[in-house]
Amino acid sequence: MVEGLDEPAEQLFTGVWQQRNRRNVPGPFYAGETDSMATGRLDAPGHIAYDDDLGGGFGFEFVYRQPVDAHQTEDLIHGLPDGAVPGLQLGR
Repeated sequence: MVEGLDEPAEQLFTGVWQQRNRRNVPGPFYAGETDSMATGRLDAPGHIAYDDDLGGGFGFEFVYRQPVDAHQTEDLIHGLPDGAVPGLQLGR
């Protein structure tokens, strides 16, 4: 799934479990503390939201809907933050 991307998976999936956003839904993908400049939703609007949408947040991303097929998974992977702190991760 990540073969077509410019970066190796080890550089894409760098989230830290202890820093995950509590609003993530259970599943293989989660977002940690991110600095994405609110770009994740551009590629994966059906999966990524921002905690400040709900009030009282800091603009961190979270996965509100896990992907169910290859196309949705690709969208979510492309929604990885372009900012300073990539935080999307595969659960381990």
